[in-house]
Amino acid sequence: MHKLKSILLIIFVILIFQGNVEPSLAEEDKGEGEYMMVAYDKAEWHYEGDFPEGLYEDQGFVHTGMYLGWVIENRLYSKEFKQVSSNEITKFNQGLLSGTELYMNWDGVLASDMLSKEGNDFTKDYYESGIYFEDYADLFPGVSSVYEVNDTLDNYNIVKNKVNERFKQWKSE
Repeated sequence: MHKLKSILLIIFVILIFQGNVEPSLAEEDKGEGEYMMVAYDKAEWHYEGDFPEGLYEDQGFVHTGMYLGWVIENRLYSKEFKQVSSNEITKFNQGLLSGTELYMNWDGVLASDMLSKEGNDFTKDYYESGIYFEDYADLFPGVSSVYEVNDTLDNYNIVKNKVNERFKQWKSE
């Protein structure tokens, strides 16, 4: 199932870039001239970059996976993402799958076509700006690297509470 989704996603992205597919529903909501898909984060940017020696590559997925979990919990995903990942979303909501595991199922890519318009607007202001990563690091001062934070429900709840606070603040601005 994971390989099939990966293959379908790759084909879809190729077709978009070749102009053979209409923009996603999330991208149509953006307005004229804003149809380019944006990759907000990729796990490989982390585990292939300045990544601590001795850690499993899976740790490069955790910080974004927790953010994706928050997106799902707040229903800030696109209709397209919901259609493709409905089973995983259900499992996440039942506590049977973490946001990190779901992010792994998407090959470690957090992209604009996965998010609703509001999800994209917030993600641009908070995640893409680097504020999320700063908050994430501040939440776990006891680790020598943010990549050492484990994918646990307790850690997710710490992150979720901070992102909820930032989201509430963002909505009031």
